[in-house]
Parts: sequence; structure tokens; C-alpha cells
Amino acid sequence: MAVLLPLFLAAGGGFLWAFGVLGKRIGVEGATVETQTVRAAITIFVYTLTTACTPLLDLWHLGAKGWFETWNDPVWSSRVPLVIVCGVISGLGGLLGTIAFAWSAGSDSALVSMIENGMYTMMSAIIIAIYFQEHPKIQAYFGFVLILLGVLLAQKSSSSKGKGENESDSEEHPPQFELELWEPKKLGKTEEEAEDLESSEASSSTDARHERCGASRFSAPSCFGRCGAVALAMCAGSCWGFGPLGKKIGVHGSEDHQRQAWAACTYFVYMLSTIFVPLLRVLTAHGRREALEDSSFRCRLLGTVLCGLVSGFGGMLSTFAFAQEGYYSGALISTVENGIYTVFGAVLITVVFREKLSQRQLISALSVTLAIVIFGLDFKKIFGGSSD
Repeated sequence: MAVLLPLFLAAGGGFLWAFGVLGKRIGVEGATVETQTVRAAITIFVYTLTTACTPLLDLWHLGAKGWFETWNDPVWSSRVPLVIVCGVISGLGGLLGTIAFAWSAGSDSALVSMIENGMYTMMSAIIIAIYFQEHPKIQAYFGFVLILLGVLLAQKSSSSKGKGENESDSEEHPPQFELELWEPKKLGKTEEEAEDLESSEASSSTDARHERCGASRFSAPSCFGRCGAVALAMCAGSCWGFGPLGKKIGVHGSEDHQRQAWAACTYFVYMLSTIFVPLLRVLTAHGRREALEDSSFRCRLLGTVLCGLVSGFGGMLSTFAFAQEGYYSGALISTVENGIYTVFGAVLITVVFREKLSQRQLISALSVTLAIVIFGLDFKKIFGGSSD
């Protein structure tokens, strides 16, 4: 049973970590086109601030002596600027990812979540390989192809859905010159009454189009917003890829007696750095006061905080799982964690917000999930030969 402990911890960490995805999605639920950006900024700021509390427990366990010894170490302290830069870029990814949730709310947010995590897995491997001049393992190339396939399918399905809805809209609402020929309710009206009637019909037509595009005025500005949400998710995942680089830079080459202290201090600096971009966006956003005065939004933020605390605890379990690494490789532990996190995060969104994925979107999601699993496999061990 003790042998399986790292995998159980990784599975539990991924399960709890997935509540972070739900927390960000809760924060942008019900946002109008005008309030999407500001609510996304406030949501990711609150979420990041909540999860940044988790490293404080590690620092408390480390103690003042370990803290000062680490900061006075010239090797580690020289790496702090790079850790901060990686944290800031990752924080930008968090903001973009939350905006993508706001754009896709009520329609494709579960798929957007999986695209973000797939791009994160791929880009973190590429960025680390470039920085440390490493050669990706064989399975990484298979994972890259599957993730790109998933992204292309997601974009295609979003475009097709928007096109189909627009065609349906044009069939149900003929051109104006045709309406004038057969609409009896306009006959006998004065010019002023006819204009009022046309204005009312145009408003109803617009509302109907928004209903078919996802969630009325509470979704993206148009059906094209679905493709924009997938594009933002790709950018978000790419920015998140700098997070593992920053954390690896902070602990790379540490001795056994330094590893715990360097890891705790690196994680603390990194998490604080991720707050910078969301905070800057909140301070410069118009309408933040009005958003915070909305009682329903404040209640959703409470849900975001609770999910952030649960997610932070999941992160602690995942860290402890890596500390138990031995019989199982770190790649396998990471695969279990990321796989459960990706799938369960999407499942939570689908269940809580009753979203449905099309067949093509399901294939896209499965492609991304399979890619994450493949990243953790060691083909040389499976098919023979020595591992690097």
C-alpha cells in the first residue's frame, strides 16, 4: 500500500486542484459583454491571492532560519529575477484564461479548460527544453501532434457551430424587403408606428441570435467569440508554460539539504509574482466599483475563494507526492496529477453549468487528454532500451 502512496497523493492533488478551474468559471458566470473583462480580472486576482496563501504554510514549516539562509545564498538569490519574470508571464496567462472562460461561458468553457491545460503541458515541455538545452523525449512529439490536433478540432467545431447558427438565423428571419411584402401586421400602421414595430422586431431578432450563440448577452460578443475563446485559451496555456520553468530554475542544482528550502522560497516568490498582472488589470479596469457592488458577483467571488483554498490544498498534496518520488518517476506522478486535473476540471464545469460538447469537441477533448497521458510515458522502457 505504501508503494501506491505517491500515486494516491497525485490523484488526490489533481482532484482537488481541479476545483480551481471551477472557481474561475464561477467568477465569470452571468457577466455581460460590458463586464466580462473586469469580472475576469477581479476573479483571477482573488483566486491567485487565495492560492498564494498556500506557500505561507511551507514557509512557516521552513522557519526563519531556513528563509534567511536561502535568501543569503548568492546562487539562489541570483535566480530570483528570472523566477519573478516567469511568474508575471504565468499571471498574464491566468488573466487571459479567465477572460476565455468569460467569452465561452454557457457554451464551450469545459473545452476551453482542456485546451488551456493541453497547451500548458506542451509549452512547458518546449520552454524547459529550450532553456536548459534538453532534448524532449520521443513521446513528447506524439503529444505535440495530439494537442495541435485537439486545438484544430476545437477551432473547427467553434467555427462550424457559429456558421450553422447564423444560417439558421437567416432562415428563420428573412431579409427585411421580404418581410415588408407579407407581414400583415404592418398594414394600416402610420410611419411612426411602423418604425417602432421594426425597432422592436430588430431587438427581438438580436436577442434570438444571442440565445442561439450560447447564453444571450451573458456570453461572448458574437458567435465568433467562441473561436476567440479557443485562441485566448491557447495563449493562456502558452503563458502558463513559463510557470514550470520558473519553478525549475529556482530549484535546479540544489543539494539535498537545500532542496526543501529552495523549493519553498521559489514557490512563494513565484506565486506572489503571478498576482502582479491581475492586480494591474483590476486597478486600471473601468467599472470595478460597479462590479464589486453587485451582490450576486460578490457571492460568486466567495465561491471562487473556497475553490481556491481547495485547489491550494491540492497543490500541497501534489508537492508532497513529488517528495515521495522513488519507485514511480516524477513524469508518471505529473501525468496522473495533470490528467485527473484536466478531465475532472472539465467534468465539474460540464455538470455544474450543464454544458454539452458536440461530437467533434469530445474528440478534441480526448485528443488533449491522451496527449497529457503520453507525456508521462517512457517509450524506451515500454519498447525496450535504456531510459535517458
